[in-house]
Amino acid sequence: MEIRQLKYFVAIAETNSFSEASRKFYLSQSAISQQIKILEDELGIQLFKRTPHNVSLTEGGRQLLPLALKTLSSLDECYDKIGRIKGLVGGELNIGLTYSLEPYLRETAIMFMRKHPMVQLNVHFKTIPELMTMLRNRQIDIAFCISTAENQDEDLISKPTIKYHLCAILRKNHRLANKEKLTMEDLKHERIILPETGVKDRNAIERYFGNTASVLNISSVINDANAIMNVLQETNMVSILPEQSINNRPLLKATKVEGLEKMVQSYSFILKDKYKKQSVEIFLKMLSENLLPYQL
Repeated sequence: MEIRQLKYFVAIAETNSFSEASRKFYLSQSAISQQIKILEDELGIQLFKRTPHNVSLTEGGRQLLPLALKTLSSLDECYDKIGRIKGLVGGELNIGLTYSLEPYLRETAIMFMRKHPMVQLNVHFKTIPELMTMLRNRQIDIAFCISTAENQDEDLISKPTIKYHLCAILRKNHRLANKEKLTMEDLKHERIILPETGVKDRNAIERYFGNTASVLNISSVINDANAIMNVLQETNMVSILPEQSINNRPLLKATKVEGLEKMVQSYSFILKDKYKKQSVEIFLKMLSENLLPYQL
């Protein structure tokens, strides 16, 4: 059994695709398939069910996946500790976050890549349940999201990380753009575009609107914040998103909404028993320093 075979196996398991794994490792699909066949022959079990249109794990594959992930995580730990001895920062850093937090991590991610070009930074945008699953499966090193009761497990360490306000986002030439604060009365006359139901920001919005939500003209629901911003730039629609969403969006402005004054608190999550890479420590420190002006 070779480390590269475990990497190929995990990549296929995560994407349900041999072709996606071949693209990730810049290998032909036949080369990936051959290595998986060698691994299956060595283990004496079939790892994947293959059909012309689908690839899925067998029971043996499902049993192997957490072991493979733990093995690869231990390998990362080995490389990282050697890097510390040599005074180098390298390897991979896998972070996961919900879409709404992207504006707050963007600057840190860019700075990190510039200062540490030997680290491959992989960013995964997922829902909170997906992030927690990836974290526990050791597929990501850090998860950034709103805390929920389901996240408060003993196997996780959480720290308050990002605070932000939810604001009305609209074009600078919108008829409401000159108002310092918007009310429900203002919003009920507008075409509204919101994140999908179940996203924590959407939950906060629905708590605010309560029984009056039915009077809103919700014209569109989109699960990607950047896509929402693109629509707002081209229309007179209004959305409610984190205030920093307008960064690098000169046509848009963020306006406070009456009743949404309380800041939303998000957290960073790491596995308690997982080795904390040098790159994790550096990224979290850089993020804390970059966020300081927004948290005051």
